[in-house]
Amino acid sequence: MNKLKLFLKNPLTANVLYLAILQGFNYLLPFVALPFLFIKLGVKGYGLIAFAYSTILFLNILVDFGFDLYSTREISIHRDNKSIVDKIFSETMVSKLLILIISFLILIFLTFTVNEFKENKTIFFLMFFVVIGNCLSPLWYFQGIEKMKYVTLINGFSKIASFLPMFIFIKSSDDLILAALFYGLGYFISGVLSLFIAFYSFKVTFTFTNFNSIKKNLINSSHFFLSRATVSFYTTCNTMIIGLTLGNEMTGYYNVAEKIYQAFTSLISPLTQGLYPYIAKTKNVILFKKILQYSIIGSLLIVSFIFVFSEGIIEMLFNTRNDYSTNVLKILIIGGVAITPSYLLGYPFLAAMGYTKYTNNTVVIVGVNHLIWLVLLYYTSNINIYSISILIVVSEFFALILRFYGVMKFKLFK
Repeated sequence: MNKLKLFLKNPLTANVLYLAILQGFNYLLPFVALPFLFIKLGVKGYGLIAFAYSTILFLNILVDFGFDLYSTREISIHRDNKSIVDKIFSETMVSKLLILIISFLILIFLTFTVNEFKENKTIFFLMFFVVIGNCLSPLWYFQGIEKMKYVTLINGFSKIASFLPMFIFIKSSDDLILAALFYGLGYFISGVLSLFIAFYSFKVTFTFTNFNSIKKNLINSSHFFLSRATVSFYTTCNTMIIGLTLGNEMTGYYNVAEKIYQAFTSLISPLTQGLYPYIAKTKNVILFKKILQYSIIGSLLIVSFIFVFSEGIIEMLFNTRNDYSTNVLKILIIGGVAITPSYLLGYPFLAAMGYTKYTNNTVVIVGVNHLIWLVLLYYTSNINIYSISILIVVSEFFALILRFYGVMKFKLFK
């Protein structure tokens, strides 16, 4: 019992547990709501919501601009100096608000120039609340000071407030606008309440910054942004491309499988987010190797289970039995073998150990490679949900190979 108490009191353990609970709210609650939306909105309506959300995630990556990694690291390093932390907080928030304005202008441009956006512009504008909420939410600040329980509680409350109205008000495909509104509502509430906690519970003081400070902040975080943008290219962009080329019905079938796959990949996120500031501060390689070993074993068991029971999982969650979703899930989950070691060897290890540039470059290389193959698939008329799924798996294994090579090259395991 004493060992258990010490284990739970460990900052790393506590933060990983809180992040795990947070990730549970982020994925388990949608897992209740998404099958409901699939049934009520139909495959085409559900596909449109998935297409809109994937587009919004691109704008969200732009607004994040790598601050979730750069600012987290800087706050973790200077957490004992309040004046420096306040300065980092203020520069980051101002920078994100400026980029938020730019991202909204991009959305306006798309809704006036691209038919797929123009026909459903209300859906996209309501979904933009996701970006606003993430812009306001100082998740990177809480990660930096290793205090995640507040964000966990707020996110849990806001997700319930967001998805509960769906079960009450959404009755058919005519309620697409309500679905988009409720989807963005949770993120917006979460952002506002998280910002409130930062100011009133942690006494963060906002200080006005000059243009040069903001410029420097943007330059320093741009390396992280480039890597995150390319990551989104071989993950998020696939739904968007399917929506633009194959239509909402195929997007719906593909997204059913992708959501299950993303739920699996999310299992490692609490660990990577909790480890990043900890490894950056302690450089504890021995502990990391133990965590890596057990995480790989656990992920292999889950991957095997999902592959074998993929059809039943889809039917149980989404009340649908179709070959499209089942086959896509079987292909995607193979990439899960590479996901766990690749993610762990990346930012919570290579970057935290001082090899940020190499870590970012691995993502850029994989993203560019993914883009080249997408272009080839398009011009050879081979774009379909299966070819894109295979390409995702190839990209995940390519990323793992590059990061494992980096660990060996820099002799980090010795």
